Amino acid sequence: MIDDLYKDARSSVKLNGENSNAFNIEKGARKGGTLSVDLNKVYVNDLLNEICNTGFGAHIGIINCSAPSCADDLTTTSNSQEMPIVDKTTHVGIQRLNCNTQLVTAEENIKKARRALYSLMASGLHGENGLDRSTSISTFRTYVMPILLYGVDVVMTNSKSLKILQSFYKKTIKQISSLPISTADRAIYLLSGLLPVNAEVDIKI
Repeated sequence: MIDDLYKDARSSVKLNGENSNAFNIEKGARKGGTLSVDLNKVYVNDLLNEICNTGFGAHIGIINCSAPSCADDLTTTSNSQEMPIVDKTTHVGIQRLNCNTQLVTAEENIKKARRALYSLMASGLHGENGLDRSTSISTFRTYVMPILLYGVDVVMTNSKSLKILQSFYKKTIKQISSLPISTADRAIYLLSGLLPVNAEVDIKI
């Protein structure tokens, strides 16, 4: 059965910008197939171990990084390859810094959440004379909250970042619910059915 998964399929190898002659693929498991993950582990792990055992390639301290891989994506590195030291980097959409990762994450999430809100205004998510409160809250919960709270459970939000998230969160709920700016916090959560930001973060954690 596995033999038929790549019937009539052809491939080639690209090296230094040039493709080899095409060849037939007669065996294998299709990408996303039921057996693909297990077969990949069986065959690729041995290959990775062999590469590491050669001692060649890049190292970070005593850790061999000659063939970093993720699922079926694999790359090789040489010991002459420069690995720059950086103050910040982005990983799965979260900016990692030497310090203030929590604050930067909160600020970036607010920017993205604000853009999402603006994009939904045309559909009536703007408060007065817009969608009814129940629909507005449901739309906010579905399309904006995941963006606002993305990654906050991973970076373990501190009190300062939690405060600015909470401020934007409450202000937005008041706006889309057509509530006065002076509305008490308890009333906001009772009328909207939403939880405070810190409670949402705790649930995610």
